[in-house]
Amino acid sequence: YTKIPVLDVGDRQINDSHIMVKSLAPALQGRPLTDDELELEWQVTFGLMVALEKEVAGSMRELCNCANFMGGCMGCVVRTVSCIVCCVAPRKIGVGKDLLPIEGYGDLLRAHLGAGEYLGG
Repeated sequence: YTKIPVLDVGDRQINDSHIMVKSLAPALQGRPLTDDELELEWQVTFGLMVALEKEVAGSMRELCNCANFMGGCMGCVVRTVSCIVCCVAPRKIGVGKDLLPIEGYGDLLRAHLGAGEYLGG
């Protein structure tokens, strides 16, 4: 498996960031995620990340910036087709999902953070 994120533990592979966070939380913070934390993690993984992908895919400038980081032949291809991708991809990404605007996810994160310094407390 070549996509990111991927976590290999022995002979088991996890490639879903939501499952990674849910599984690692007890070891990292000493307790499982609360229902509110699970909901927030779900919103970030399946809402915010998709909304950000849609935003980037809809911007020729952002696609070209990504191409710069990719470099090589693939970067050249992404830069070349960015004018087409930014017209087509946003209509395909997140179809059937009830996505919030990116600012809405910021509001969710700020509300969960409250007066705390970190999301975990």
